[in-house]
Amino acid sequence: MIKIGIAKTGNIATSIILEHLLDERAEREDIEIRVFSSGPKLREKDCEEVLNSVINYNPDLIIYITPNASLKHILKCVEKYLSNKTSIIISDSPAKKSIKRFEELNLGYIIVEGDVIIGARREFLDPIEMAIYNAAMLKILSITGVLRIVFEEIDKAISSLKSGGKYLPRIIINSNILLEKDYISNPYAKALAYSIYETLTKIGEINMNACFVEKDWIKYTYKVTSTHLLLEHLENAAEKIRMMEIYEDNVLRTPHYKDGKLLLKRKLLEKPK
Repeated sequence: MIKIGIAKTGNIATSIILEHLLDERAEREDIEIRVFSSGPKLREKDCEEVLNSVINYNPDLIIYITPNASLKHILKCVEKYLSNKTSIIISDSPAKKSIKRFEELNLGYIIVEGDVIIGARREFLDPIEMAIYNAAMLKILSITGVLRIVFEEIDKAISSLKSGGKYLPRIIINSNILLEKDYISNPYAKALAYSIYETLTKIGEINMNACFVEKDWIKYTYKVTSTHLLLEHLENAAEKIRMMEIYEDNVLRTPHYKDGKLLLKRKLLEKPK
C-alpha cells in the first residue's frame, strides 16, 4: 500500500480533480490518498500549514499542486519541507522559471502550460463565472489528453515505488507533447486538440496582463471578458473532438484495475484489457 499525500494551495483547474484521476471508482487497493488544502489561498502561512500537515501524514509520495510554484514564498516552503523527499510539484506555466531549482532539490514536476490563469477581476469574476471557467477548463484538459498525461505520470511514480524504485516525472505538458501521444486517433481531431491547447496559452497571456499589468478598469474588464468568451469556443471545439472519436467508436478508455494497473479499450462494447 502506497500512501499518497496531496497538498493543495490556491487553485488551478487540475487541482479540482487530481486525487480522483488516480482512483476514479474508489476501488484501488494499492494506494491510500489524503488531501490537505488551504482552499483558494496561497499565502506563506497557508503553504507552511498545508505542507507541514502533509509531512506529518508521513506519505510515501507527496504531490504539491499550486499556481505559480515559482513564487518566492512557495519556493521557500518547498525548500523547507520537500527537499530530497519523494515529491512531485504540479503547477502552471509561470513555474517553468523554477524547474532548475526543483531539480536541484531532487523533486519531480509536471508543468501544465494550458492550465491558465482565470480572469480574476472583481468587476467581472463572481463565484458562478469562476465555476463556469473551471468546468470548461476541465473539459478541455480532459478531452485534449492533458489530464491523462498527469495521471499516467503519477501512476509511473506509484508503480516505481511499489517495485522499490523512485521515478519522478519531469515534464512540461505543451502542445508538442499532445502531438506525440496516441490518445486521439482521428488526425483532424488531433490537429484540433493542438490548436485548442495553443490558444489556451494566449488566454493565459491576456489574463496575466489584465490581472497584473493593466490599470484602466474598463480595459481590463474587456480583456478578462474576452478570454472567458474565447474559452467557451474552445470548450465547444473540444466537444467536437470527443464526438469525432465517438462516431468512429474509437474513444480511448484506460480504467484502473484494483491493483492499480491501467487497462485499455477503444471500442465501447469490449472489455478493458
